[in-house]
Amino acid sequence: MDPAHPVELWITGRMTFAFSLGAVMGIPGCRRYADHGVRALNGPLRDPVNGGWYSAIGPEPDAEGRGLPVDRDARKECYQHAFVLLAAATATAADRPGAHELLRDAIEVQDRYWWDEDQQMPVESLCRRLHRPRTTGASTPPCTQWRLPGHRRRHRRGALAGARP
Repeated sequence: MDPAHPVELWITGRMTFAFSLGAVMGIPGCRRYADHGVRALNGPLRDPVNGGWYSAIGPEPDAEGRGLPVDRDARKECYQHAFVLLAAATATAADRPGAHELLRDAIEVQDRYWWDEDQQMPVESLCRRLHRPRTTGASTPPCTQWRLPGHRRRHRRGALAGARP
């Protein structure tokens, strides 16, 4: 790890996915890195106050060992949270410690915050508090959401159905 650069959620998720695949394939050394990624996703990258995960944290934790977001006001993005799902599902398939709980939590966050039932598509981003935008008032709310085109719930549900505990 380079202390001059933040620890990014999507990279941690992607690497956890890759090392979990390696663990499934029996490649030596992959289990420890998959486990490290699961611990990072269950620990410092997780936002214990607002829910979900930080997009990026600094290299040093706070006094309680939690990650400090690089930008406290940064939006949270569905794209980045999708890597948590990918990592958790693959680590669960690899039977890595803490992965099942991570997958359960990631699915709950996905269902609660990132899926717009009315529009039948994912929300692209939300404010750091993961609040839905207000629909009243003339000004743009601080938690404006953006939608990704073309995704349907039936496809998402089908992909995750086998991963549910």
